[in-house]
Amino acid sequence: MTPEPLLVRVYGDSLSLPRVSEGVAAGATYPELFCRELRRRRPERDVILFNRARGAGTVTTLVADYLRDAGYFGNPGADRLVIQCGICDCAPRPLPPAMRGLVARLPGRLRQGVVGLLHEHRPRLVSFGPVWRETRPSSFHRTYAYWLGLAVRECVRVYAVNIAPVTDSLEAHSPGLRASIALYNRLIGEAVDALGSKSLVLLDAHAAISARPRGIEACINANDGHHLTAEGHRLYSELVLEREGATES
Repeated sequence: MTPEPLLVRVYGDSLSLPRVSEGVAAGATYPELFCRELRRRRPERDVILFNRARGAGTVTTLVADYLRDAGYFGNPGADRLVIQCGICDCAPRPLPPAMRGLVARLPGRLRQGVVGLLHEHRPRLVSFGPVWRETRPSSFHRTYAYWLGLAVRECVRVYAVNIAPVTDSLEAHSPGLRASIALYNRLIGEAVDALGSKSLVLLDAHAAISARPRGIEACINANDGHHLTAEGHRLYSELVLEREGATES
């Protein structure tokens, strides 16, 4: 009898997507690399990838996508589920969400001028003003923990990827970003630990990149300070594959 296909679903922000202009082709992303290696290791099973990552994805928008998709996949909802988010939730911003919405509705030239000024003065605004984030820490933890609770009941194995480190230049442009990443990574770790599920694995991408000699330079895009390079995607794939081991489920 032909084995059932092995279904991999990925819900992430733009770190899980290709960036062709920066040398990361569609086939070089970590979801594709991971699935390619699974096919090599398990030639008897077809491996199907649904990469549902989205640009600017937050825990709120991504869990909504997951819930919207749930009815299409049956039970189990996936053999492997990868959750990768947090940077868009935690990044300090110069304006609160409601005011950013007002700026987005301004006429074109006026909007461009305001955005340009905010970009130019962002370090000072973030350093001396209140800290605005897309998702408050308490809301992030509550939503993330809720999502993991659903996922471990509905999927065979769940990989929770924490937030990668950023470059010095991005920290200078957005002061406090590294501290915010540390806070939200702690919340991710707490949510994983609280469930204590054998089917749930925390992938500490932050530690893996930081531990490598010149890891940030090799794995993080120098132009924007936080997206993955091709080497970064290879590292993420390696992190997942290391935890796969010899398990045949």
